Amino acid sequence: ETISKLEKVVATSRTETRGTDSAWQSRLDSALAEKDAVLEARIKEMRALLAEASEAASAARLQVSQLQTESNQRDVELGALRGKLESRAVLEEHLKRDYETSLKSLEQSYAAKVNQLERKLDEMTKAATADARAI
Repeated sequence: ETISKLEKVVATSRTETRGTDSAWQSRLDSALAEKDAVLEARIKEMRALLAEASEAASAARLQVSQLQTESNQRDVELGALRGKLESRAVLEEHLKRDYETSLKSLEQSYAAKVNQLERKLDEMTKAATADARAI
């Protein structure tokens, strides 16, 4: 009879323990499910942020590429303008030298012509003076 009572107590204890274990297991499963849901939501949020950051980075890379292309075009244009300015400076220098050479040549030619006319005037003056004396 004592053994029978002990077996009943053990059986009752096991049933209660199983019920308590089951309740604890249910609470634990519920808490874990809640944590899983929170983590899944955070993972989704992080993935969305990562996708957004990836799009922003792609857009920034594209903008940098476009700016680099524009910069390269400006460098080419600037190089062309520098070339034109250098060519213009060389051309101006040549024109200045040609002008100075032409001016000197013209001055020499003018001086020679003036000297020639002065000699001719002197000759005519002497001839007129000689004619006037002869008269």
